[in-house]
Amino acid sequence: MIAIKGDMTDYAILKQAQQLVRAVPGSGPIVTLGQASDFSALGQTERLYLVAHGNYQTGDLRLVSRGQLLGWLTHETRGVPARFGGITILSCYSGITVAGSNQAPVASYLADGLTGRVAAGTEVAGANGYTFGSPEFAESGFCSVVPMSLSSLGGSDYIWADIKANQWLKHTPTHPEGVLAGKLDRVATDLTIGEQINQSLDTAKEYLKQFLTPAQDIEVLLSYLAKSVIAQGATIAERVDYMVTHEDDENVALWNKEIGAQYALFNNFYLWAPQNAAFTAFKVKQG
Repeated sequence: MIAIKGDMTDYAILKQAQQLVRAVPGSGPIVTLGQASDFSALGQTERLYLVAHGNYQTGDLRLVSRGQLLGWLTHETRGVPARFGGITILSCYSGITVAGSNQAPVASYLADGLTGRVAAGTEVAGANGYTFGSPEFAESGFCSVVPMSLSSLGGSDYIWADIKANQWLKHTPTHPEGVLAGKLDRVATDLTIGEQINQSLDTAKEYLKQFLTPAQDIEVLLSYLAKSVIAQGATIAERVDYMVTHEDDENVALWNKEIGAQYALFNNFYLWAPQNAAFTAFKVKQG
């Protein structure tokens, strides 16, 4: 089951839902996350995916407090059953304590709050950074995540600033190919980018010029498609169903092409966290 809190013209929300349904068999149905949400029919192996934006001040889902969310999940008749396949929270920051907050990660909070309600060992997984609906779902069942250490590159604001280059210099390549390949004798995955290009801020800027403009252009086009073109359906569920079943539609094909291009671009610049570091899974304890 996919429970969504967000506008159906929000490209980031639509992208998460569409990529999830497209890549993970049995991930649906899609429902609206709210007070009337009914999770009681979740099967023993069926996972609950929560799709929303994250609140950068608290790590909670945006527009939903952690207390509200736990209340919906533990409702006497509509809450989750004792045995189901666990929860994946696809909102940004859901697996970490955000800077300036003394609260536990929302995923940890939910795991603790479900103690006594669901079977011990049930998993609640949250993201350790900025989440992107991406083809990664097909490989791992989780979306792609840009770590918090690359915050200026992972957000939606790609206006140039030195901080972007400084963050990238401190980053370690996640694979031995990518943008540095061919320019270095070997792309090392145990040295930072800065150590491999002599800590040069100017060189880092030159590399990132190849990233910033196309990254912004992709976001602009996806936002346009979500708001103005891919209009079939009155709900997110209907729109996602159309997009998954009509991939020959020229606008849907363009949408999928741009998501593929975004995934490849971010990978080329080593921005995706390895999947073993992208999410943190918290376990429900014995009640």
